[in-house]
Amino acid sequence: MKLPRGRADPERLVYGLLALLALIVIYLVAFVLSNTTTVPVSFVLFDTDASLIWVMLICTLLGLVAGVAASRLVTGRRAGGSGSGRGARTTAGTAPVGARPMPAATSSADADTDPSPPAGGAASPPAGGA
Repeated sequence: MKLPRGRADPERLVYGLLALLALIVIYLVAFVLSNTTTVPVSFVLFDTDASLIWVMLICTLLGLVAGVAASRLVTGRRAGGSGSGRGARTTAGTAPVGARPMPAATSSADADTDPSPPAGGAASPPAGGA
């Protein structure tokens, strides 16, 4: 069966992905085996020797945990929540705690008759000149 141009054979795509996955696994095994040398690790209160691959993996995991924790703290503050990372919970018809009220929608006809200054606080210059 001949497929239209521009469409890949699904079976060929699966084999391509499997080949790519096999190359990644081979690379990771070679990476681990090439980083098995023991290195001295100095903590503040004591020193120890550890395999280089374990030092790299532990540092990567610590960095990942710290990044996720910092991201959740920042997102929780932006959402007006308590920093739990789940965002602000609302019920129907209510705004989250700390949320700013949305301005009322106005039509272009209302904008000409509204005597209040714009939100920036300064009155806009007349349309005819500077």
